[in-house]
Amino acid sequence: MTSMWWSLYLYCDDLHTVADALRKTIIALGYELYDPFGMIMPGKGYDDAIRLFVAPPQRRWVRVLGDVDKRLLDELSGKWLCLLLHLNADRSEIYTYKDGISLPVVDALTPYLRDDRTPEHLQAALDGTYDAPISHNDQPAIPMAALPDDVKQMADKLNPGQITKLFNKWMKRVSKRLDGDADAAHDLLRGTGPDWSSQAGQRLRAVVDCITLPSPYWRVPDFVTLRDAYQLHARRQRKPNATLFPGERQQLEALPEALSYVPVYGGKVSENVG
Repeated sequence: MTSMWWSLYLYCDDLHTVADALRKTIIALGYELYDPFGMIMPGKGYDDAIRLFVAPPQRRWVRVLGDVDKRLLDELSGKWLCLLLHLNADRSEIYTYKDGISLPVVDALTPYLRDDRTPEHLQAALDGTYDAPISHNDQPAIPMAALPDDVKQMADKLNPGQITKLFNKWMKRVSKRLDGDADAAHDLLRGTGPDWSSQAGQRLRAVVDCITLPSPYWRVPDFVTLRDAYQLHARRQRKPNATLFPGERQQLEALPEALSYVPVYGGKVSENVG
């Protein structure tokens, strides 16, 4: 079963300005800011939380990943173009906002097309009839975290093409154990992440391929990978000699630049709780 995926992109080149705008928006929505990565743990408990990370900009785009929803767009779109992407199983949704107003996707994104793409390409991507080759860098990621430790160690010494072959071999082995059900094997190895090879996933990838939003920046890393790596790097920064538990070194190495992201967390207790 795949998970719901949201990601927001702002045409901007300053992640700290975006983070400040997010904090103001979260406070205006009735949440209080908190730091889940501080030294005092556990902190105050919340039954309703907004958990976000702001990524360093690439090509004048800033990505916001985590608990993104349309409540954040009124304030943010008053400053920047907002592109919100949503993937949930077999459904994909694309929203574009400016000045608090939802705009037609083609109209909103035409100024941000790649030099070799046209509004017709973008419309075809929205319609599911886009036939241009999608960037190699945006191919579905191999779910390395789902592989056994011995296979991961082998993969560390291989190039991307060899890793793909290794993954395909392993998937065949898992498929045999599942009575030849290749889809079940792929779901098992992929875990609960979004299925970028689905029709809905392909639609989002085609739309992104038309604009200057860089790949794989627009969907790598995922929130869980970033959250776990950030927490470990923050702990190592406070205590450089802290003991690493099994698997933590891999999490650190998976995203060495995690601390360059800015966490923005807000929480509140619902009125009917207590």
